Amino acid sequence: MALLRGFIFVLFIIAFFCGVASLFGNDWASIRRSGTRVVSLALWQECRASNETIGNVQYDLCREYNLNGDEVETRVLLTRWIAVGGLAAGVMTFLLLILALREDVLDEEEKGNTCRSSCLIVFWLILQGLAMIAAMAAYTHYFMDDLKDAGYTLGWSFALGWASAGGFLLSAVFLTVGSCASGDCACGDEEE
Repeated sequence: MALLRGFIFVLFIIAFFCGVASLFGNDWASIRRSGTRVVSLALWQECRASNETIGNVQYDLCREYNLNGDEVETRVLLTRWIAVGGLAAGVMTFLLLILALREDVLDEEEKGNTCRSSCLIVFWLILQGLAMIAAMAAYTHYFMDDLKDAGYTLGWSFALGWASAGGFLLSAVFLTVGSCASGDCACGDEEE
């Protein structure tokens, strides 16, 4: 079980960092002309290609959304805060996974209720996965309604958000199956 929890921990860390990179990435949706990004939208800022080049690199002019002055689409704000909430739950999941890994190296008589800790971790992983799915669905709805017809395409930040959601849910599945297979949890085979 220790090896499986180690694998789940690594998968969780990858999913978490995909979520953070997605949340703060600057390419949720963009317009490209001749293969060059002209405009890109993110959850926190909007970037436009500048005419300034240094060497062969063209720099973007990015500005953060001013919530008082800019008309930021409600669905972008919804996406932002649901994703922030889901990733904030990652702190709890991280702590629970650390405790579970520590529990795996203890002697049998010192171990706590492994099933209870596994269930808590699965709960937090599913919560994170569902939060990311809700955030991604809100942005997908916004994209399909407003951006697709304007010539925008989805970018790498958007893809990382979906990868993050999948990673959290896959971690929950592995932990559930692993807990049942190792006999840590009853999984329907309750004694009478």
